[in-house]
Amino acid sequence: MKKPVYQRWWFWVLAAVVIFSLLSHETEAKPLKASEADIKKYQEEKSSRYTVGDKAYINGVSIEFNGIYETHGKDYFSAPDGKIFIIAEFTVENNSDDDINISSVWGSSAYVDDYVVNQSMSAELSDPFERSGLTGTVPPGKKLNGIIGYEAPAQWRELEIEIKTNWYEGDYSDKITFVALAE
Repeated sequence: MKKPVYQRWWFWVLAAVVIFSLLSHETEAKPLKASEADIKKYQEEKSSRYTVGDKAYINGVSIEFNGIYETHGKDYFSAPDGKIFIIAEFTVENNSDDDINISSVWGSSAYVDDYVVNQSMSAELSDPFERSGLTGTVPPGKKLNGIIGYEAPAQWRELEIEIKTNWYEGDYSDKITFVALAE
């Protein structure tokens, strides 16, 4: 004698699938729209780009973009064919009441002609002026001077560097953008 349908295993599996699909139906996907505050913040960030020679102020900290220097490198630290090292120099002055932490590795990002570039230790080691990297804890009332080096195509046009004054806090409200153009 044959079992009724409701006593067969595949019936219960099918029933579970049907019930699950009815209970978990998804709503229609809707496009997200940026809030007015997000749009305003984006526009402010785009308009607050500093160039060589400018000094930016944020939360009691000033960062001056002293300049850039191009080099092919020296000795063991030379740029590959078709590439060049770009070395950017900054001076950070802490006029706030707290220590700030500057890190060229963790608290900065850079773009050459809108492509991400990473910091190059070879570029920094090939600096003809033997300057230090832009990394350290800066107490109130003190300064930090240093460089960040990058490897870029020899025909680069624009270098964009973003620096945070307290990289470990995870808040990008203190990010400052500097831009240098090739001559």
